[in-house]
Amino acid sequence: MTKPRVLIFSDYYLPGVKAGGPIRSLAGLVDALKNDVNFSVVTRDRDWGDGEPYPSLPTKLDEVNVHYLSPAELTFSNMKRIVDEVSPQIIYLNSFFSWHFSIKLLCLQYIGRLKNIKILLAPRGEFSRGALRLKSIKKNIYLKLAKLLGMYKKITWHATSKSEEIDIKSVFPNARIMLAGNLPSIQLTNDKKSHKREGALRLVFLSRISRKKNLHFALDQLSSIKGEVAFDIYGPIEDKQYWAQCEQKIKQLPDNVCVVYKGVLSHSDVSMGLSQYDAFILPTLGENYGHVIIEALASACPVLLSDATPWQALADDQAGWTLSLESSDDWQQQLQRLVYMGEQEHAKLKTGALNFAQKVLAKPDVILAVKKLFGV
Repeated sequence: MTKPRVLIFSDYYLPGVKAGGPIRSLAGLVDALKNDVNFSVVTRDRDWGDGEPYPSLPTKLDEVNVHYLSPAELTFSNMKRIVDEVSPQIIYLNSFFSWHFSIKLLCLQYIGRLKNIKILLAPRGEFSRGALRLKSIKKNIYLKLAKLLGMYKKITWHATSKSEEIDIKSVFPNARIMLAGNLPSIQLTNDKKSHKREGALRLVFLSRISRKKNLHFALDQLSSIKGEVAFDIYGPIEDKQYWAQCEQKIKQLPDNVCVVYKGVLSHSDVSMGLSQYDAFILPTLGENYGHVIIEALASACPVLLSDATPWQALADDQAGWTLSLESSDDWQQQLQRLVYMGEQEHAKLKTGALNFAQKVLAKPDVILAVKKLFGV
């Protein structure tokens, strides 16, 4: 059987790390299906926010052809040239609002330049309520124009969770949607021993520093917490103005709360890094998956999340908590509970986190659904 040719367009791909979960999700998918699908990838020649390209640019990564494009090469003609060279049966887009790596391809299809090519589009959480509220004027203008022109009538959507399927339907009610979960490449830790001290909490945030990830909310909750709190923040600063606002909040926190920004954590260090903390916090405005959440759980690190992710049953599994952003009291109560928690109770949470991750990662039905997505 001939392997289908799939051409992936994504703003960021390996060896990039700063764009976070979408890179890991896409890399996991390619790694899982590379023996069944002939993948090629088109992406930028630099990591998120970098002014310079990667030091070296391989033409192949793990037997997958990768086209790295400089800013000057992000043109309609260049995109069309690569499509013609690869001659794919399927084009797989990994954003709805990306001008270069999604909208340009849809424009080419709209004017009849991409005939007989199926287009799959994974919005990667861009249709969550929280995400749509950010830069809402520009997004609403484009959505109205796209619907008026019927640019998305011929595509098939890839939803990675039931909640994302609902989000897509809320924007495009007649959308053709295929549901297939992510295939993260994550190792489970062997160490679930707790080193928790009563009256102290080692808390970690690992994500892009942007309004969508809602770091300032986490900082606000710490202002009234009693006990010794060490809060470490990892992640690229996507929005410098937003980070300046967070820094002001950090300065106003009481002396018992120590907050340190530790920069970008390389992917190879994530598991070991997260395993050193008592809890992971992410009050995000919206995630279609949340790769870093599963990485935290797989590191036996209990999580404290907003209810804007697919992971809603954490408390039932003693893996952490899912809380509404409408209730600051609930967040403060759980944080205070964590501070006062002893080693024995915390060890149960670590075990629950690890077991939860194990259930998520051991799902053969997800692989079958992803294969169906690409016709294999």
